[in-house]
Amino acid sequence: MDSYIKNIKESGKAENKTEILMPGEPEYRAESERLKEGIPLSPATAKELIVLGQSFGLPLPLME
Repeated sequence: MDSYIKNIKESGKAENKTEILMPGEPEYRAESERLKEGIPLSPATAKELIVLGQSFGLPLPLME
């Protein structure tokens, strides 16, 4: 399997592309990044979560 993946990744790439990704690879990279850095939230979503948490008496100091 490793040989098969290596052959695919070393084959010709599409124009303006730097690498060939295998199925699931983008998702794996996104999961790894989010486990390390957290899930990106827009300021509006973060504010909504803070307000919702406060309505239940749950402060969310990490998001403020």
